[in-house]
Amino acid sequence: MSFVYCLFIKNEKQDIKILNIIHFFIFLTFLLIHLIVHGDWKYLIDFRLGISLMVFMVIAWAICESRYREALFGIIILQSLIQASFAIINYYFVPGLVLGTEITPNGEVFYFYPEGTLNEGARVSGVLLNPSLFGNMVVLGLLLFALRPQSQKITFLKAFFNLSVIGTMYYAVMLSHSRYPSTIATLVLIFYFLKLFRRVRSNTVVRLIFYLLLLTLVFVLLGEYGPIFNKLMAKGFDNLRAIKYFAGMQVVLDNWVTMLIGEHRELHSAIRIDELTGVVSNQKEIHPDDRMGIRISDNSFILLILSLGIIYTMFYALYMILFIRNSVRFNLNTILMLIYFLGALFLTSAIYWDVFIFYFFAVLFLLQRKTRPPSAVVSS
Repeated sequence: MSFVYCLFIKNEKQDIKILNIIHFFIFLTFLLIHLIVHGDWKYLIDFRLGISLMVFMVIAWAICESRYREALFGIIILQSLIQASFAIINYYFVPGLVLGTEITPNGEVFYFYPEGTLNEGARVSGVLLNPSLFGNMVVLGLLLFALRPQSQKITFLKAFFNLSVIGTMYYAVMLSHSRYPSTIATLVLIFYFLKLFRRVRSNTVVRLIFYLLLLTLVFVLLGEYGPIFNKLMAKGFDNLRAIKYFAGMQVVLDNWVTMLIGEHRELHSAIRIDELTGVVSNQKEIHPDDRMGIRISDNSFILLILSLGIIYTMFYALYMILFIRNSVRFNLNTILMLIYFLGALFLTSAIYWDVFIFYFFAVLFLLQRKTRPPSAVVSS
């Protein structure tokens, strides 16, 4: 209800209000056509990917323009710090407890190893059950903490506290062993250190102690990045991921119906890539010997096209561009944050991560919103 209220009622400019209504009904039109043609009614909840960016973007803006704005700052940073702390405690003090359906032996929500040690190369996921989602969620807290407005003068104790928070978040991202958020977190860490160097204002002794602590933290944290860096250099943009994307586009371009309104939902999980031959087909057709094959599920843009077609995806992109253009100040920080978000969508199925989408737009609007709110929503 809050989404509908913000989208249709609380508006200042008629043209933006009309844009919101038009896009909302474009979504309903494409969804209805898809459901009639393919009969995917039982998968209705999965089609939230066709409007989730819009929903959480509008709600995030409404909150950022309300009296709860300052509280949202603290909530996002605090949840990232709690997630990071839990992950570190889990990894070092309760190593037998493994959370996440992607990393437990048989897909359990949690699993406890009796011997009390994690398997080699285990990835932490906090309480989010997904290492990639966990890594990206903590990165958002890291971004907000590093880029938030601060006074130019900083004391030694405040700098020590800030470094402790940044270090905890960064170290937890490293433990997720997710390459993309680990790389982004490292870039944010470097930026924050450079920012701190310019802000330290104290006597020579305090400055020297601060620099020694900073160098110690750098060596400890970047030492943990070593395995991630080696993994990144060894695989880079790995061939398997490229094969998945190529196969996904093959399916999209296979026929006009798929291009215009998307593919039958049940085929999303049935479509597999044969590990040995590279054939893309229905799972039962290419796996007579019961081999499972590789799913094409790591690209949000392909998933959106498979669900609702290319035409709707283009409308969706246009709407997002227009709304964001009216919502934020465009500078280097904004561009880099949007590039990060697009990268997360491209490399993962983040379009299904509702909480991540909401937190990203909340961080974007908290840091980069225009002084005059866009007409799509106004302060509550």
